[in-house]
Amino acid sequence: MVVKYSVESDIEIDICPDKSIAASDGNDSIVFSVSAVLTGSKEPVVGVPIVFSSDNHAVLSETNSIFYGTLTDGTGLARATLKNNYSEQVVVTAKLNDSSQNIVMAKVTFVDEVKPLVVEYAKNKNHTLLNNEPSIVWDNAEFIIQTSGGSGSLQWQVVNSTGDINVLSGSKGQGIVSILRENYGSHVIRADDIITGEFIEYSFSVVNYIYSDNESYFLGELLVSPPGRIISPSVYQSLCREWGNMSAYSGWGGDYWSSDHNMKHNLAKVMNIDTGIDRYSRITLHQYKAAYQTK
Repeated sequence: MVVKYSVESDIEIDICPDKSIAASDGNDSIVFSVSAVLTGSKEPVVGVPIVFSSDNHAVLSETNSIFYGTLTDGTGLARATLKNNYSEQVVVTAKLNDSSQNIVMAKVTFVDEVKPLVVEYAKNKNHTLLNNEPSIVWDNAEFIIQTSGGSGSLQWQVVNSTGDINVLSGSKGQGIVSILRENYGSHVIRADDIITGEFIEYSFSVVNYIYSDNESYFLGELLVSPPGRIISPSVYQSLCREWGNMSAYSGWGGDYWSSDHNMKHNLAKVMNIDTGIDRYSRITLHQYKAAYQTK
């Protein structure tokens, strides 16, 4: 249906680019759509003359110039395609016919090269993490996710958040992930590029959650309880492999009792979580009851 109008003031126009950033290679393009609707009813208006123009070095592909005139189609839309060989910001203006009042504008950016948004790595203070790590964490443990490509304007979120994990935007495409409280299982961190529309996801799975206040766990509990706060040597080794020298993290560092013990000979294995080296140490029952952390 063709919607009729009496004067141009009866019509509202709006402009929308299909993306906000493109490569300045003369091939990548941005398509601008202008919608024309009746004021009030918002019905699309067909056959309305729209004049596009661009500034700086960009050109409209339809005419290979800075001007292009066309009519709205059967859905009330008019489109124009913009390309550029220069890295710069460009403003595209659309007018209803040659009106000096019914004008809309949109700003876009052309850059040297638009590389895809990717995760470069995840790391803590000492080590680059492997796929699906960290697998062992504690209260206030923190690591970063480093990205490259995209526009650099990222919005971070925890996809499956239960309030146990937080992520903040850092500088240069970084996401800073903090562990707030005990949690297990798989977690997904997502970053959305608010300019290009791309997104990335980083997954890790928590298998072990540890505490530095293990002193409160006594020998009797150790022997009758399932694996708890007194940690096995293998978990300590995973901790050191993933996080490195634990003295780099607040509340950690030094020698810790492990759950590997021989009460018959009054021996227990001690792990140095700075070096990752373990040793057997002679103990008294009182020592091993009192704490797993040596003083």
